Amino acid sequence: MAMETAGGWRKGIAALSRLLEQEHVQRLALVFAVALLLRGFWAGFATPDPNDGRFDDSVFYHNAAINLSEGNGYTNPYTNFPTAQWPPGYSFLLAGIYYLFGPTLVGARLANVVLGAATAGVTYVVALRLSDKRTATGAGLLMAAFPSQIFFASLVWSEVTFTFGFVLALLCIVMALQAPESQRGWWLLGAGLLSGASTLVRGQGFFLPVIGFLTWGVLGPGWMRSLKWTAVAVVTMALVMLPWSVRNYLVLHSPVLVSTSFGGNFYMGHNAEGAEGVKHILEEYGPLTKPGAEVRVGDVALREGLKFLVTHPLKEIQMTGEKIRDLYRDDYIALDLVEGYGSRRVMNESVRNVLGHVANGFYFAVLAASGLALLGPRRKRDALLQFALLAIGVWTLDSLVFFTNPRFHFPIMPVFALLAGRALAVPRRRLLVLAPVVLAAVVIPQLA
Repeated sequence: MAMETAGGWRKGIAALSRLLEQEHVQRLALVFAVALLLRGFWAGFATPDPNDGRFDDSVFYHNAAINLSEGNGYTNPYTNFPTAQWPPGYSFLLAGIYYLFGPTLVGARLANVVLGAATAGVTYVVALRLSDKRTATGAGLLMAAFPSQIFFASLVWSEVTFTFGFVLALLCIVMALQAPESQRGWWLLGAGLLSGASTLVRGQGFFLPVIGFLTWGVLGPGWMRSLKWTAVAVVTMALVMLPWSVRNYLVLHSPVLVSTSFGGNFYMGHNAEGAEGVKHILEEYGPLTKPGAEVRVGDVALREGLKFLVTHPLKEIQMTGEKIRDLYRDDYIALDLVEGYGSRRVMNESVRNVLGHVANGFYFAVLAASGLALLGPRRKRDALLQFALLAIGVWTLDSLVFFTNPRFHFPIMPVFALLAGRALAVPRRRLLVLAPVVLAAVVIPQLA
């Protein structure tokens, strides 16, 4: 059995190595180097400290990781109670860095720089599997130079880590579709493993198997085979998550699958007051400094959110449009987070404004190019376009389950880069025709 396992891994590695001939290795190295350089420069320039007085998720991630690295368990740094308020994956990653090198933010930022650059590289490989080298080069370089992706490199937030796992899982989904039968099982296991690990970083990882099921059903040998493949991935995913769920039951005395914040996040997306609405539940069932309060608040919030969903169907329809608008409205939120929404000045106002316009301009250009890729000529069975549409559709619908924020589109931007890379791969004479459309998409939103 051990020999068979080793042989399976060798075949999988050999299959992956065949993806990258010498020319592709050089292009991949270029993508990685550009991404690494830009992220490294920014991480050295912008150095926010979670403990500088701000109040955001980075405070929890950083201090929970310190507690873990010192052997104090996964506890809420505000209360010192055992917690599942945030998914544990990112804090555990930081804890490993802090255990090895001490609680230094340099290590956290270095991890972001490397994982962000690796995300650009994986984007290149995904595009190469679904299209050609010009599309792959365009997609990889777009991710390498994506301003908002760069700006997150200095933040102790989970976005960069989750996006790396998310895109790597997408690669496994694509490889499972294309691999010979003898190797497919390994890619399915990889998809399940990465889905589970990603979900432990951010709850949106739950929807990776949905992307797999739809991709395999539409582009693969049929829906029954897709169902079997998805079952393998889901079982693997469940096994990855099981130890954490058991821990939550034993420690919190409640069947919390990943995080107690699920109910609160759901309620914030399904009440008349938006994110502010949860304050009323906190006032009645909190504060969260009380033992067991986070479980009670989550349960009540989920129940109230479901009640609103059922009793206010017209309001829900209206809110759906508003959520999609808020999800994709702009792309400079990383700059807000760097400066703690204005509480800590990191750069002068003029530089901040210029960077905000650059971030938005690049983002809207990618969105415009993605749309143009859908309108351009395509083959009867265009795997890249169908895969990208399925992934973006699932991500958008997933986001509608909760409240939305421009930060939440961060992980799906590599998929938009696949489409934009396709648009850049057209003949030069067509680029001259498309350029005014992209330019208008860059300028008009900035003037609004």
